[in-house]
Amino acid sequence: MPAEAHAPAPWRHPVFHEMRQRIEELEEENRQLRDALVPVAWLPRAWRLSPAETRLVVALAQAEGPLTHNRARLAAGSIDRTPSEETMEVHVSRARTKLRPLGIQIINVRAVGLVISAEGRAIVRQGIEAVASGRLT
Repeated sequence: MPAEAHAPAPWRHPVFHEMRQRIEELEEENRQLRDALVPVAWLPRAWRLSPAETRLVVALAQAEGPLTHNRARLAAGSIDRTPSEETMEVHVSRARTKLRPLGIQIINVRAVGLVISAEGRAIVRQGIEAVASGRLT
């Protein structure tokens, strides 16, 4: 019989196991880094924000200043997908429409990024705290 017939399957090779383990470690590290970029927080359901809009608004509320357009796209995205610029415009537009009655404005700072006013940040933070404490869902 040829030597190839006795070769172990690639997934049985010890290096394969080590590589699979390293991939899992890197995936976990990636997840943790994404969570650090956009901490997981929830906003009241009554605000009717989509998951992407929620991630965007939370990131804007927790930023110290304007969030660059690229950073905002990362915030609105999911672990395996970052929205296109066109999709991002839709998320921002819909979030603005839903948040305006609450007194929250998402402002575009030309050539810099997006920001929420101090008053808007305070309202969003109150919403996050209300959901976290169980006062609202």
